Amino acid sequence: MKKPGDYIEETRTRFATLTDKVLSLYPAGADDITKRSMADLYRDLTFGWPTYAWATLQSKTGRSPMFVYYFDQNQPASVLTSFLKSNRAFHGSDCLYAFGHLEMYEPIISARYTLEDKKLSEIIIEYWTNFVKSGNPNGKKLPEWPVFHEGKPSVMYLKSYPEAGTYPNIDKIKLIDEYFKLKRESPSK
Repeated sequence: MKKPGDYIEETRTRFATLTDKVLSLYPAGADDITKRSMADLYRDLTFGWPTYAWATLQSKTGRSPMFVYYFDQNQPASVLTSFLKSNRAFHGSDCLYAFGHLEMYEPIISARYTLEDKKLSEIIIEYWTNFVKSGNPNGKKLPEWPVFHEGKPSVMYLKSYPEAGTYPNIDKIKLIDEYFKLKRESPSK
């Protein structure tokens, strides 16, 4: 989708019989509402659903427990957040935290990370280290990270105060799951 004016028609073309459901969860409206819906639909099609589908299959067939996270830390003002017109977490913003590189990039992206950001980075590094050592991210003094199961799709929300919760946007993800199921069952055109 290139512009807000194309959103409804392109949604109708792509989602056919699911169009009304898609538009109820990703509504069209004023340009800012439509742009947000377009961005959220792209996010869920590109990252949310594939992660959910993979985690679901792994939890059914894998030999090890599955742990899923959702990085939800607002980002400090920078050239990039200005370009994105949002300080919401974006794809890849978690990497600076996971590798402990917040200070390294401050001069480049003109961001100013807070003490909360730096503490979150330490927590993420500890989770990752535990996971590498044992296959389980949990450890002493860390908020409990639940195992993902299809019937209870839990994630760890990585933010200033990490906490476990239900898979984000699960109603939207299940709609996209329905869409891909229909695609798999329909003969190619």
